[in-house]
Amino acid sequence: MQSRVTKQRNRDATTEAANTSPAVSPADGTPMSSEEQSKLDREANFVDAADKVGAKMRTDPETVTKEDGDTLHSRETKAFGTTEKGGIASQAQSLASQNEKK
Repeated sequence: MQSRVTKQRNRDATTEAANTSPAVSPADGTPMSSEEQSKLDREANFVDAADKVGAKMRTDPETVTKEDGDTLHSRETKAFGTTEKGGIASQAQSLASQNEKK
């Protein structure tokens, strides 16, 4: 359900977070600033939420709630500064809206 761009962004964030010691910058091995660590944490939080809600959307779409969509929207905005048009956050919000009408 995710677009190619969102999937790639998620893979990049996951790889970067997984390959990075919390105290060492992936770019040059120097100690990581609190801003760098915070960015990695925000991206990892989005990836975790996208994985959970994405699985819910695939396996049990009628249970996706407004809160699921709002959480994804919030975490994507915090991680990347914006949300992707047609991305997983908007898909979850749309599905939640449909579910509320039932």
